[in-house]
Amino acid sequence: MRKNYLSPRMRYLFNFLIIVLLLFCFTSKAFGIEKINITKSTSKEINFEIKNNNSDPLRYTIYSVGWHPWILFSYSQIFLKPGETKNVTVFLVPDKYTKEGSYNITLVAASALDKLTKEIEVTIFKEEIKEEKKLEIKEFLFDNKKLSLILNSKEELNLKLEIYKENNLLNLTEEKIFPGENKVIKYFDFEPGNYLAKVSIYKDKELIYSANKSYFIPEIKGIVKGEYKWNYLIVSGSRIVFENKGVKAEKANYSVFVKKSLDSFFIAKGYKEKIDKGDKYKYLWEFVLLPNQKYIISYSYNYSVILILLLIVIFFFTLFYLSNKKEIKIRKLFTKKVHFIKEEKEIKICLEIINRTSQELHSIVVEDFVQPIFKLKKEFQGLKPSKIVKIDSEKKLVWEIPKLEPKETRIFMYKIVPKIGISEKYSFSLAKVKYKKDKLNKVVFSNKLETDGKS
Repeated sequence: MRKNYLSPRMRYLFNFLIIVLLLFCFTSKAFGIEKINITKSTSKEINFEIKNNNSDPLRYTIYSVGWHPWILFSYSQIFLKPGETKNVTVFLVPDKYTKEGSYNITLVAASALDKLTKEIEVTIFKEEIKEEKKLEIKEFLFDNKKLSLILNSKEELNLKLEIYKENNLLNLTEEKIFPGENKVIKYFDFEPGNYLAKVSIYKDKELIYSANKSYFIPEIKGIVKGEYKWNYLIVSGSRIVFENKGVKAEKANYSVFVKKSLDSFFIAKGYKEKIDKGDKYKYLWEFVLLPNQKYIISYSYNYSVILILLLIVIFFFTLFYLSNKKEIKIRKLFTKKVHFIKEEKEIKICLEIINRTSQELHSIVVEDFVQPIFKLKKEFQGLKPSKIVKIDSEKKLVWEIPKLEPKETRIFMYKIVPKIGISEKYSFSLAKVKYKKDKLNKVVFSNKLETDGKS
């Protein structure tokens, strides 16, 4: 019998191919692992893509292998149709108690027919501890008007503040800095030149902070303008100061444009001319200033008249409301929807009386009228009328109520039968309530009740 065998060369090639294939599978898996670095007490998000490659709809349960309480999922279960794909967000939130190190984690989405996985390698680093600042400079400003230094300190320190002009010391301040917020504010009126503010902060005799701020004030010639604005909701305006810093007389002008709709609220004095510019007025000031002389222009918008008128309107509206406030409300309605009047078709009317106050009301009289085209059926629900009065061809129903408790509601019902049919819209008479309050006789009418004329 002939034996089949491989030559040594063929066996060598075969073994070499197997080793290469195994190395390829190993490296493919290693490169397929998603690597994530995260610091304790922070968070990161990754996606876990889940696709149903089966021909049946499936419900997938999502979890991670092992006990990792710092791994959370946006969904614990999802339902996917055949071929449907969905991304599940995975939240990595290691807290300060989580151990540092590398974790090889398998994310799993398992269904009744298959199991999908994703490999991740999470490396957790130690939480960064921020050293608390013992000194914080919140503000350091310096110009020709003032110096402002605001700082927070955790301990008692010494402050040295120096102000120089052209390298000559103008001002020296030394003071204590106490724990908490400290403010140092100084006001100046410097002349033109180069200025330097130097801040030095010491702990005992050790310098722990220093900073410089410089400011240059150019020499000014001619007229200088300074403006101050204010706005107090109903009154706003500006104050402009012109000063001649030169050595000779100077001529200047200033103008303000005001919309015609706001002109009645505009207040100004000393302007030379008011010029019509279509939808605006131009207010013009012209003046001449001698050296070191000042000229001040002030103007404002005053809307207090509108506020006064608004307050008057609110006052009269409140007065009107209080004088016409209804302590009692009366509603008139059908117990069933009535589209139009049918001959001999019974209609049931309901009257609802409500005490809207928080106190008792006494001597209340309710009146309603039955028009001549209706017959009154003497069948009543609730309190029966105290009397039924015939007025010409109408009948007036009168209910007398000795008192109504606070927020109490009374309901009366009666029936009428039409003598004729009416297909058009028909309006019933208004019911009314008469009562006495604060020695005043008051009357309140009900709503308008009507058919809609629809068949």
